[in-house]
Amino acid sequence: MKKIDETTAIALINTLAVNGNTMSYQAFAQKLNITTSPIIKTVTSFLEELVIHDVNSQKLIRASVIVQKGDVAIPRQGFFAILHKLGRTKEELTGDLARQWHTNECNQLKAVAKDNNELT
Repeated sequence: MKKIDETTAIALINTLAVNGNTMSYQAFAQKLNITTSPIIKTVTSFLEELVIHDVNSQKLIRASVIVQKGDVAIPRQGFFAILHKLGRTKEELTGDLARQWHTNECNQLKAVAKDNNELT
């Protein structure tokens, strides 16, 4: 599995947060020039590590800006399962609760990123 350039990935995530934008897993992989299979597994493994770091550091969840394609542009269900497993949420979020949590987290990320110019 290809290793992600963490500096580039974090810079991209911070830029997305500052601008209040999200990006699909696939587009994120393309921006990072990940072209060797398993592409999405490489991305999700990196994002899982970032979630664990952010939860352990009691920070906002920066990986929230990377989402699935489709009508509901929120992270995949595994993202919410990890948050629950790590104790960041009282229950595993699905449906409307997941969308509400995601919107709130992205809004907080944007506010903090604009104030601090970065989220690391």
